[in-house]
Order: sequence, then structure tokens, then C-alpha cells
Amino acid sequence: MAKKISTEILTLNEADFVMQLINDYDRLLSQHYEEESNAVAEVRAKFHNGKCGVKLAKWKHEKKIQIKRLEKFSKKNRKEWKQKSIETAFGTFGFRKGQPCVVLIKKVCKNFEEALERVKNRFPDLVRQKEEINKEKILQLNHRVFSKENLEAVGLKIDSGEKFFIKTRYEERLEEASKKLKSA
Repeated sequence: MAKKISTEILTLNEADFVMQLINDYDRLLSQHYEEESNAVAEVRAKFHNGKCGVKLAKWKHEKKIQIKRLEKFSKKNRKEWKQKSIETAFGTFGFRKGQPCVVLIKKVCKNFEEALERVKNRFPDLVRQKEEINKEKILQLNHRVFSKENLEAVGLKIDSGEKFFIKTRYEERLEEASKKLKSA
């Protein structure tokens, strides 16, 4: 019959022995993690240096070029589309609504300083103490208080803009692979 080991530490010598065990486990764990990290670094070096690294850089560069081509095509043909995005066998591309932001109408005002002077005269409560247009307040109040015409009269408009996007069928897999690699 095996001897039952007491879980309670009764003496300083036993405490010292337990510290030795804990230290040994820490050493083994750190060796394992260091070996794992070195192995991952070797694999990364294999895939990011030399021929593989050149291929990777080339693919990324080529992808940027193709994205620019697709974005240029999309901007040119946007008015002909029935919706904001196009679904293909390989994914979806199109335009998404951006965050609303206050932008300058250059035909009305040359710069924000000029718009600031106009806002001071017509809507002084939209001017911050440090003398700048309170864009956040304009966005918050939006059309409830100010009409489009009122904002345009002071050289401003609310513009959400549209941002180009691409979502491929393999994007999820790529993101998952990237996350695994980063956490490795």
C-alpha cells in the first residue's frame, strides 16, 4: 500500500522542499515556453525570409494594386449600381456609410477659420471657448435644430461619406490564421 503524503506543511524544511518543487516546475515550464517560442520564431523566419518572404511581399503588393483597381472601377460605376455593394462568387465589394463628421464646404468658406467666424455670428453656442467649431454638438443636434441650409450658409455640412470595402470568402479564415499565428 502506498504511503499517503500529507498536504499540510509542518516544518520549515518541508516548506523549503515545496519551494524547491515549485522552482523546478517553473524551470521546466519556462524551458518549454522558450523552446516553443524558438520553434515558432524558426517557422516564422522560414515563412517571412528568403524566397517565402519575397513571395509574401509580392502578394501583399499585388493585392494592394488590385484593391486600388477595384476601388477605381467601383467609384467610376457606382451610379449604375442598384445597391451599395456587389456580391460576386469570390466575395462582396462596395461602399459603406462612414461615421458622420462635420466637413468644410470649400465653395462657401476657404478654411475652418472663416467658417468659425460665420458660426460665431449665427450659432455662437456651437463655438467652444478655445474658439473652434463644436462639431460634436452639431452632430448631436443634427437636423433637429439646424437645417441643411443653415449649416451651408456658414460654410458647413454634415457628411457621412462612404468608405470602400472588400470582404472575400477567405477573409474569416485569413483572420483566424493570423490570430493563431500572433498568439503562437
